Amino acid sequence: METSHPGNHCTSFEPALVAFKTAIECLPGRRDNKHAEKEPILEPHYKLASVVHKLVFGEKLEAETACQILSITPYSRRVPPVQDPDDWEGYILHVLKLLRAADRYKWHHRMVLRAARIIYQGCPNDHLALLGAKQELQQIFSGSIKIWKPENERVGRHFVYMTRYVHFYIQLLFELKDSAGIAAIERQIRKYPEKFFRHSALWHDMCMTHLTLLRMKSGVPNEYSDVFKNISHDLFVQNADRLEAWAQQPPTMPLKALELDLMREAIELKKTNSNLMKPAVIEDFIADVYAFLFQRMTPELIGLENEEESRSRMRVDHLMNSENPPANTPSPDPAGKPDDVAPTRQRIRGVGRKELQKRAEALM
Repeated sequence: METSHPGNHCTSFEPALVAFKTAIECLPGRRDNKHAEKEPILEPHYKLASVVHKLVFGEKLEAETACQILSITPYSRRVPPVQDPDDWEGYILHVLKLLRAADRYKWHHRMVLRAARIIYQGCPNDHLALLGAKQELQQIFSGSIKIWKPENERVGRHFVYMTRYVHFYIQLLFELKDSAGIAAIERQIRKYPEKFFRHSALWHDMCMTHLTLLRMKSGVPNEYSDVFKNISHDLFVQNADRLEAWAQQPPTMPLKALELDLMREAIELKKTNSNLMKPAVIEDFIADVYAFLFQRMTPELIGLENEEESRSRMRVDHLMNSENPPANTPSPDPAGKPDDVAPTRQRIRGVGRKELQKRAEALM
């Protein structure tokens, strides 16, 4: 393979550039006023701009030389040329903006993705760059996912582009930690499988990305639900009922926050998935978050019950106004059973996977 150097444009990519220049020269000069509805042919202009940008970004072409090459397209003539590589991003985005303005009916979706990628690649870890790239893609992903097939597009490429755009958009949402945005896209992808190339693989990647983000937000480690292997079933049921009663109350306490929201989102993902992907990995996350919430909230709920019971007992004692001092009454144990009942050794029976899913869904 021939080696390329900055500033040297007599290289292996020159025949491609010459081909695009020739195609531009062969295009009709202006829009036909007698047929105003006929759109200009933009593909050669876009391909030349796209290839030249890749060469500059890969440091195989200098910015000044790239501007000279692009001077053949009328969509660059109103953009002042640049020499500094740091100014190239603004220059090429301006050229793409003029190309997109010529596309009155918004057929040429590839220019949208190219602009978004340029913004993202300029500062891949910058929050503002992520937001800028997402904003560019709103033309495609606002409301329903929609891209059109231009007249000269190769047959079948439409479905490939749809899949490619979704992958990139999901990557942006993941880096922005926008799980709600991912959920909104998932509902559309699941509804129209015929619009995407290798839909099953795309769906699997989306679900795994969504679950990774949810687990990052929750901070719950994998296999946290193993804590239920060493708890008696009766004690689990008793405390699970407490947790369910607490979850159904209005969210007036700050305790009711992130875990319930993340669990709700995962349960919605499971419903949307509808067994297209094996649901075990989704169920594992739901069980882990439920176990984390169970472990965190159960001691607090038992403590609140004991405090309320103690206050009730004090009110009763005060009303009785007995002359004799009240007898010492033992406080309830954490399981809510009186101490005068002799403890019995119970056989440990782990909590089943289906029961965990049922209990988690009952919290919603």
